[in-house]
Amino acid sequence: MDREKRKEFLNWIYDLEYNILSLPKPDLTIFLNISVELSRKLISSRESKNYIKSSSQKDIHEEDLEHLQNAKNAVEEVVKMQENFRKIECEKD
Repeated sequence: MDREKRKEFLNWIYDLEYNILSLPKPDLTIFLNISVELSRKLISSRESKNYIKSSSQKDIHEEDLEHLQNAKNAVEEVVKMQENFRKIECEKD
């Protein structure tokens, strides 16, 4: 939730991936934006997840509406901070 800590974390990831591990830097990162409500609707419509050994369609993070909204807000902030990130709106009305 803390913006400064988020910036520090992003810098740490950047250093790890591109300086230490020498992974190729992407030219562009695209964030496909949908509302939390649509996200939850899509999650509910899929089959159960076999990898979590549960009959639930949602994992622990997907169950938590506040977590989903916080994650969405964090990603939208990151998109604004990074010059090679773009947000594409994927819902109409």
